[in-house]
Amino acid sequence: MLKSLLTVAGLCLLSMAGIVTFSMLGREFFLLPIPDDLLLVGLLMVGVIALPAAIVERDDGHIAVTVATQWCPPRWRLACDIFGKTLMLLFFGGISSAVALSLPYEFTSGAYLDGELEIPTWPAKTVFCVGFVAFS
Repeated sequence: MLKSLLTVAGLCLLSMAGIVTFSMLGREFFLLPIPDDLLLVGLLMVGVIALPAAIVERDDGHIAVTVATQWCPPRWRLACDIFGKTLMLLFFGGISSAVALSLPYEFTSGAYLDGELEIPTWPAKTVFCVGFVAFS
C-alpha cells in the first residue's frame, strides 16, 4: 500500500510540472493559460507532501535532531526515540482524526474553491487524510 502512495505522489508531482509547463506555453504562445493553474498546483502539492510521509518515516529518512542524543548511551537514545515517536503519533494522529471527522461534511456540503473551475474541497482533504493516517 505504501508503494502505491508513493506512486500517486510521483504522479501528482508530474502533473504539477505538466500544468505549469502547459499553462506557461499556453499563456506565452496562445494567450490561453490553464484556468486555475496555481490552485491546481497547490492542491496537487498536498499529495506530494502528505502521501510519501509514511515511507519516509518507515525508512527513518526524516530529518531528526540528534545533536543532544548522539552522546547518550544506547538505552537513552532508545527512550528518546520512543518518546519522540509517541509525541509524533499523538500530534499527527490528532490532526488525522480531525480531518477524518470533517470529511463527511466535505462530501455532503458541496464546498468548492473559488475560481473558474469551482474545484471541490473534498479531494485534497481526502488525500491529506489518507497520507497522514498512513504516516501515523
